[in-house]
Amino acid sequence: MTDSAERAPRELIEIAYEAVRSFNHRTFNADIIPPEAYSILGEARALTGCMPQALSQLTAGLQRALRTYDVYDHNRDPVASVAMAAAELAAAGALFQQAYAHLDAAQTAINYQGVNDDDTGGLRRRPQLRQVADLSAAEHWQAWLERYGDDYATDEERRAAYRDFHANLAEMRAVFSQSDDMHVAGYLEAHERVSSGDADSPDEAELWVPANLSGPARADWLEGFRSHFEPRP
Repeated sequence: MTDSAERAPRELIEIAYEAVRSFNHRTFNADIIPPEAYSILGEARALTGCMPQALSQLTAGLQRALRTYDVYDHNRDPVASVAMAAAELAAAGALFQQAYAHLDAAQTAINYQGVNDDDTGGLRRRPQLRQVADLSAAEHWQAWLERYGDDYATDEERRAAYRDFHANLAEMRAVFSQSDDMHVAGYLEAHERVSSGDADSPDEAELWVPANLSGPARADWLEGFRSHFEPRP
């Protein structure tokens, strides 16, 4: 196995990228218990904390290369373009410092969380919750009323809003091309977060866009999703 000291800097960054990419694949729709999340946040914090120094040294390396090699640029002075890059890298380093502080706070927030054991010594699971698809039409309507009924002044407005909401759920099922209620649950959660004021902006729709959409289809989906979730004035 090649030692890290023998690898080019570009290769080391590529390894880090591939590791994070694999992490994203492994954790997609996965349960992550608090103790494991705590450890992950610790490593992510350490990685983020290293980035300002890494970017600073990248800047210094670019500047040294100007003195060592006959560097050229297309229709502009290489010194000027390196100066521009240095300014952007410094800004990125400052953002990584902010990210480090946020990751530290997130890790602290779950510091005392754990999972109770069941009778066999394994992790105790929560009671199975009824899925949206298992609700009757009357139960679904009642559940919607309990969550959103107070947002509307009249029964007519409530029923009109519910019809729109129900139509959007049907559209979501068609977009995902599957009946798995995981997607419906995510849709409901996003709607509730925006309605309750917990979401920062409609841009959080990016978190829920189907992975199989791209290009114009993705843009159309996001536009429709954001317009539905924009908080009421």
